[in-house]
Amino acid sequence: MKRLCASAGSASRGHARRIVLCGAALLLLGACSPAPPTAGRPRLAPSSSIGVSAESGAQPSRVPAIIDGQTVSWSELRDRTSEIGGAVALEEIILDRALTRELERAGITLAPDAIAQERALLLAELDTSGDKSTSADVLTIVRRQRGLGELGFRRLLERNAKLRALVTPSVRVEEREVELAMRIRHGPRKLARIIVTPSEREVAALRREILDALGNRLDAFTARAATRSIDASGARGGQIGGVSPDDPAFPDSLRQALSTLAPGQVSSVLAIDGGFAILIVEQDLAGESTGSSRRAVVERELLRRKQRLEMDRLADGLLDRASVSVLDPSLAWSWEGRGAGG
Repeated sequence: MKRLCASAGSASRGHARRIVLCGAALLLLGACSPAPPTAGRPRLAPSSSIGVSAESGAQPSRVPAIIDGQTVSWSELRDRTSEIGGAVALEEIILDRALTRELERAGITLAPDAIAQERALLLAELDTSGDKSTSADVLTIVRRQRGLGELGFRRLLERNAKLRALVTPSVRVEEREVELAMRIRHGPRKLARIIVTPSEREVAALRREILDALGNRLDAFTARAATRSIDASGARGGQIGGVSPDDPAFPDSLRQALSTLAPGQVSSVLAIDGGFAILIVEQDLAGESTGSSRRAVVERELLRRKQRLEMDRLADGLLDRASVSVLDPSLAWSWEGRGAGG
C-alpha cells in the first residue's frame, strides 16, 4: 500500500544503500550497483572491477581490451569509468578503510567464516521455495544484472560482515518486540478493503452511496474503490489483504477501526496521511497456532532486521564523517552528482 504502509526506516542520505548489502536481498542488491545496461548495447563492466589494484590480490592486465585488433589503454578507460561509476567506487574505498579502522579500534577480528556466513544469510533470504539451488540461481541472475563480479561481490559481503560484527554487540531483541511480531504474523487478522480520496467530502459521499446501494455492499465498495480510490490498492478493488490491528505499519485510525468492525461493516470517515479513507471488512481471519519454532524464526528475523538498520546507520555515519578531496575532474563530476535522481 503506497500511501498507508509506514517506512521500515532508511539511512539519512542513502549512501550505504549502494555499497552495503543490508536489506531485502533482491531490492538492495539492485541498489548496490549501477543499473543494468540498456538492451542491445555492449555491456559495461562495473566500475569496481576496472583497474583492479595489486592490493586486491589480482593483477590488472596491461591491455584491458582489444577492439578490432587495436588495443585499448587504461588511460582511455579511466575518464569514462570515473564518470560512470567513480563515486560508487570511491565510496566503497572510503567505507572499506573506515570499517578497518573501526574494527581495530574496537578490538574486533572477523571470524574466518564471516564472509561465508554473509553469503549463506543472503541465500537464506532468497530461499522462498525451500530449494537452495533456486536461490543460488536467483543470486547469480541478480549479480549478473547488477554488475557484481567476484571481486565486487566478495567486497560487498566483507563490508557486511564488518558492519555486522561492529553493530551486533549493541543490538538486542526485546520480549515485547517478539510478542508484537508474533501477533502481527500469526494472530487474528482482518481481510479488508479501503478507499482513499484527497477530499473528506468525496469519501463521505462514497460511503453514503455504498450504504444506500442495493444488493451486496461489498460489491458496491469494491467497484468504487477500483474507480475512485487514489491508493495503490484501488487496482485490486481496494483489497489490502489480511491486516493485523496490531500492525504499526498502518495508521492508528485504520487499526482502531479494523479492531471494531465486523464483516460487512463500513467504517466512518477516517483521516490519514495524504487524504481520507473508509474501510470495509470482508472476513475475520483466525489466528494460527504458535510454537517455539515459529517464535524462534520471528526472533531471528527481528534480530536481522535490527542489525540491518544499525548497519545502515553506521555505514552512512562513516561516509558522512569522511574528509574527501577529489582532484580528478572526471571523478569529481561523478562524486558531485552522487545521489542525484535517487
